[in-house]
Amino acid sequence: MNLSTPNNRDSVHRKGDGDGKQTNPDRSNGNGNGHGMTAAADFPRASAATRNAPGLALSAGPTAVTCNQWHELVGLSLLERCLLPLLDGEHSHEALAEHLAAEARAGRLRFIKDEKPLTDEATLREFTRKQVAAALRDLRRKALLKA
Repeated sequence: MNLSTPNNRDSVHRKGDGDGKQTNPDRSNGNGNGHGMTAAADFPRASAATRNAPGLALSAGPTAVTCNQWHELVGLSLLERCLLPLLDGEHSHEALAEHLAAEARAGRLRFIKDEKPLTDEATLREFTRKQVAAALRDLRRKALLKA
């Protein structure tokens, strides 16, 4: 699976880059359980400072970092950067998934599966729902979401 911007050859998970896992400073023990954290709220919210952090725009380059609630710098994926500005407590998971699908339709994001961009609307919708769930889980683990 691959997520990239059209003007950027780097992607979140590049084929042939080790095990494809991202490394980000966080407090996770690496077992994927998020220390027993609950799922993100139905209308997730990040702090205004995080949502408005400079360098979140996809056009700002391939990498971005922000400060979390523990005052640590954490790396952000392209997907997280795309979602963070909308995490104001007013957007549902479904609205966030639709935003990602719209970004893909507009050519600002590409979701690649089996070395081909996802273009089928039903497949894209289902895929973006899963990506929203994964991104929110990661943002929560990185201490960027408010309870």
